[in-house]
Amino acid sequence: MDPKDSDRAQILRRRAFFVSSALTALGCNNSGRPPEGQPSSTTDPTAPPVVTAPPTATPSATPEPTASSSATPEPPSEGPDLSTPAGVGDVAAENYKSLREAVAEIRKSITELTATLPDSCKITDQACDLQWRKLAEGLLRIDKSLRRLPPRCGGSSDEAKAFFEKREAAREDLQQRVAALSKRINTLVATQAEKERWESHQADAKQANPEPCLKFACTDW
Repeated sequence: MDPKDSDRAQILRRRAFFVSSALTALGCNNSGRPPEGQPSSTTDPTAPPVVTAPPTATPSATPEPTASSSATPEPPSEGPDLSTPAGVGDVAAENYKSLREAVAEIRKSITELTATLPDSCKITDQACDLQWRKLAEGLLRIDKSLRRLPPRCGGSSDEAKAFFEKREAAREDLQQRVAALSKRINTLVATQAEKERWESHQADAKQANPEPCLKFACTDW
């Protein structure tokens, strides 16, 4: 064999060995890491997952719950102050006394009516008619009392103006209480048939208790 051919053959065998060794090394070094600068599609098993803690809530970061526009505000446990101011005249003092008594009576009626709501007696059940009729009549009496808060006659003095401001505040407080009661009633008359039956009870109560038209003379105070 030509010595040159023998040398060439040795060189080729060495190259083949080096290429085979390099390929073997590449196959064993499969760490799953992508080339530098390339995104990885798998999580590095040696690195713990990063957990991002939610930011600590602060009073300013937490929005206050807002009430629904249809929600009825609950009235305060105590109504407005209706005590008789010092130094007022006899007429004003008597009017304050009458107003306190009327407001107390209306509040009592609202409380009693709320306690007797027929929660477990469906309005469409004829056996419950009496309970629902009494409820309608009770609401009607309260409505009339609200519109008749004393005194019936107005006044032009400073004492009278201050009094009527307090009377209006008392009326608004009572109306809120009635609205809260009505809201509870509405939860018991959800279907169309129940609503129609409730309207019928209210109409019957008005027809059975007509409101007379009264005439009387007034004196300014």
